[in-house]
Amino acid sequence: MGGQLYRYQRAKKIEKVLRKTNEELELKIAERTQELTRSNKELNLEIAERKIMERKVRIHNALLRLMERIPGCCGSSYKELK
Repeated sequence: MGGQLYRYQRAKKIEKVLRKTNEELELKIAERTQELTRSNKELNLEIAERKIMERKVRIHNALLRLMERIPGCCGSSYKELK
C-alpha cells in the first residue's frame, strides 16, 4: 500500500510541475507573439514610408527631366546641382 501512495504522490508532483511549466510556456508564447506583432507593425510602417519616399523621388526626377526640356528654364545653378 505504501508503494502505491508514493507513486500517486510522485505522479501528482510531476503533474503539478508540468502544469506550471506549461503555464510559463504559454505566457512566454503570448509575450513573444505580442513582440512579433509589434515588430511586424513597425516593419510594415517602415515599408510604407519607404514606398512614399521612393514615389517622391520618382516624381522629383520626372519633374527635373521635364524642366531640362524647357528652354531657358533652369539656369546654371541647376546644371551645377547635377
